[in-house]
Amino acid sequence: MKIRKKMCIDLLLFKKNNALIFWLVTSYLIFITSYSIIYLICYANLKQAMALNELGDFLAGAFSPLAFLFLYLGYKQQGKELKQNTTALKLQYRELANSVEQQKLLVETTQADLELTKKKESRQNTLDTIEAQPFFHFEKFNISPVAKNLDGTSNGILILNCQIKNSRAICRNIDFIIESLSKNTTLTTHVNYLNNDLTLSPQISLYLPYGYEYETFDSFEVDINIKYLDAYDNQQFQLIKLTISRDYTKDELSYDFDYYIKNKSFN
Repeated sequence: MKIRKKMCIDLLLFKKNNALIFWLVTSYLIFITSYSIIYLICYANLKQAMALNELGDFLAGAFSPLAFLFLYLGYKQQGKELKQNTTALKLQYRELANSVEQQKLLVETTQADLELTKKKESRQNTLDTIEAQPFFHFEKFNISPVAKNLDGTSNGILILNCQIKNSRAICRNIDFIIESLSKNTTLTTHVNYLNNDLTLSPQISLYLPYGYEYETFDSFEVDINIKYLDAYDNQQFQLIKLTISRDYTKDELSYDFDYYIKNKSFN
């Protein structure tokens, strides 16, 4: 019953989609049936059976047009299905291409986010490192010669007295190192601790291993290498270029002082 119902449904769908072919086949079958009935009534000898070869020729001639018709219909249906498959493959290709493009955009976006995150982290690390460093301020400079060392020898050492302040992170174990290439001498002043309180300005004395340049030249430069432990207890350094210039606006022997950071161990 279900098979018959399905066959009827398929037949109705074929009639709806291929009305011309349906009525052409129906008309041909009616024609063959009518011709067979007329032949049997008017011309056939019912007392003598038709030979098998004649029956075969009749059936082949009658149904060969239908065979060729259905062969053509099958070929046409196959071409239609191939066309549908080709269309479906094209749609799949487009979807795949769109998917690949979306994945590419997603990867590019992810890479851009990662690069931005790396830059932010790098920038934040740089800022954290800078925030962990002291910022030195030198004030109230005064320079004077020392005729002799403590052991009685004399090599023209100058004493540079000044006040030092720190406007950023605290630092510890600070060494102020001054080197003289001409005299092959290194002089170091050590400070245990320097707070970030601008109201505090400890007095330090730096020893300059130079001759009496302050008397014979208008200006000279001194490199002060400051080594210390920052707020993270990492060893750092700042190289300060100090320029000492003769001040001719005053009658007595007087000098101006200027300094800047020449080099440092952090960015």
